[in-house]
Amino acid sequence: MPTIFPTYEINEQTLALKPAFHHEYSTIALEGDQKKLYIRKTPLQLIQQAALKGGSDYNGRRKSIIYLTGIKKKIPIPLYPHKNIYTFPTHSPNHKDCHWIFFQHVESFQKLLDPTNSIKFLFKNGLFFRSFNDSSCILLKTIASHNASSVICGSSLKSAIVRASRRILICTRLLHFFFNVICCKALGGQAPELPVISQ
Repeated sequence: MPTIFPTYEINEQTLALKPAFHHEYSTIALEGDQKKLYIRKTPLQLIQQAALKGGSDYNGRRKSIIYLTGIKKKIPIPLYPHKNIYTFPTHSPNHKDCHWIFFQHVESFQKLLDPTNSIKFLFKNGLFFRSFNDSSCILLKTIASHNASSVICGSSLKSAIVRASRRILICTRLLHFFFNVICCKALGGQAPELPVISQ
């Protein structure tokens, strides 16, 4: 019997959160060293927890992405933008089969030509992950078409991810800056300089 953890801290090593239909745990977390962790909380509960620790709530993150990108389905969620930790669901977040993929670790993806309509993700550490829902591919194409005026045709996701997350990261940095200004003024300290943000 594997060790079961009551909760889990999403971090830079998290590759994916898989739903588990077991009476003692609800999530299997995949990490970069091909480690599997078994957690009692559901994937969505872990995403919501991480969003709060990252400075906002889950619904606030969703609304922000909808506003900034126009994406309405399979919405990517910035959990810790300053750590480059972003994730997206393979299904509706409340669907029992919804997996969460952390796309900073994704090297490439491929739609499989089989009756399952599945997507095969290749992570940078060589691990393969299969999602039985082709809407993940649709999401990635939506991100690219909205932010880069083109559809992802090759295997590399890097440029599309950068474009999709740039405005979110800029907004987050500015919010941190203004928060620091308010705190410094309240404490009588010197306000920080406006950060230099590349476009």
